[in-house]
Amino acid sequence: MKQGSCALLKARARQALTGRYLTAMGALVLTDLIYAFMIAFLIPTGFTGRLAGLSLLSYLIILFLTILLLVGHNCLYLNFARGSHAAMGQIFFAFSHHPDRVILITAALFAAGFVCMLPFLLVSFFAYTSWLIGGMSFSAMAGAFGISGLISLALFLLLTVRYAMAFFLYIDHPELNWLQLLGESQRIMKGHGFRYIRLNLSFIGILLLGVLSMGLALLWVIPYMIMTNTCFYLDLTDSHSDADAQN
Repeated sequence: MKQGSCALLKARARQALTGRYLTAMGALVLTDLIYAFMIAFLIPTGFTGRLAGLSLLSYLIILFLTILLLVGHNCLYLNFARGSHAAMGQIFFAFSHHPDRVILITAALFAAGFVCMLPFLLVSFFAYTSWLIGGMSFSAMAGAFGISGLISLALFLLLTVRYAMAFFLYIDHPELNWLQLLGESQRIMKGHGFRYIRLNLSFIGILLLGVLSMGLALLWVIPYMIMTNTCFYLDLTDSHSDADAQN
């Protein structure tokens, strides 16, 4: 199957969302309300050491619960794209289908993301320390910041792109464990990284318009983006299925 262009994938996304925008928007609002509720009731107030530790734990719990909800959106949008039954309750899919795999993938990606940031963190620390004691000029320090920042950004983008399909695969392949899901995402994304980046960069304009609308237009923009990325995933898996069938 010929791989779709950005315009074609967006057209498929708009078609898949036809008549389903209210469900998509409702799921988005429900997720926001749940997130706001968790922030309001799970984050302790105060600045003591014990409360600071509880706050960190609470943020981690909220983070993982929110990611489980966002993965549920992938389930909802896959059903949109395939013309299957879709309902807002599907955003809770990951809570009852091996949530440990979602948590392990998330933890692994966060750990890998931290490793990606190490060049910037280490170079920045030593460059700043050297500048403070007079061993480096300000321009050299700024250059070290910039170069190390670009290296870390490139590594982070590589990580993000390589494993971008892991949560879609998690829904379609319950037989795979979390490491296999990461490996399969890496396999199907090989050679498609720039296409994925270009697709998501194409949304910058309407995202800015969404922000300028006081966020109201984001109720339309975000489902459109998720649906387009869902179509990208289906385009990838269809093309790989065709290639495997020929081999």
